[in-house]
Amino acid sequence: MYKTSKHFCRTFCLVAPLLFSALPTAQAQESEIVSGVAIVKNCSALFVNGQKITLWGIEPLDPDQKCWQEGAAWSCGHEAVTILRHYVGGKQVTCHIKNRQDDKSPQAICYRMKKGKQKDIGKHLIKKGWALESVAVSKGAYKAAQNKAKHHKRGVWSGCFQTAQDWRDGIKRFVGDPKCAQNKK
Repeated sequence: MYKTSKHFCRTFCLVAPLLFSALPTAQAQESEIVSGVAIVKNCSALFVNGQKITLWGIEPLDPDQKCWQEGAAWSCGHEAVTILRHYVGGKQVTCHIKNRQDDKSPQAICYRMKKGKQKDIGKHLIKKGWALESVAVSKGAYKAAQNKAKHHKRGVWSGCFQTAQDWRDGIKRFVGDPKCAQNKK
């Protein structure tokens, strides 16, 4: 009996890792990492090693989107792209793939090194007011960052704006500074 148990253990220990590594799991999917120099495509997409990656958990501004501050329109969508280019364009990034859909670019949490620490690029955009949290995706992971942007009136929160979807759909619904939003209606 001892020999049989020993033989079983030896066989199982050799074969089990092969069996379990073949099973698709969320962990295996999330452990996929893409690293390289980032090229900014738009407010939410980067090219890393030639692969288009969408930043996970953010609702980006539309590139041609306008915002309003003290009655004047400004190109907040263009500004958001410029901010992202300045922050990550041409810099080394590491992206942890969160989900991959066949017909779309993978969504990932991407990081860049700054002062010896990994900085979440999506969180940075939200905290500085250049993107909104996509709560349906992030489940509140960036809530504190967005509240900080609102409180300090950073980026789009310095006036009023439409969500990117409302902007594209032509819906005149505004968020941000209540005085500004009232003047837009």
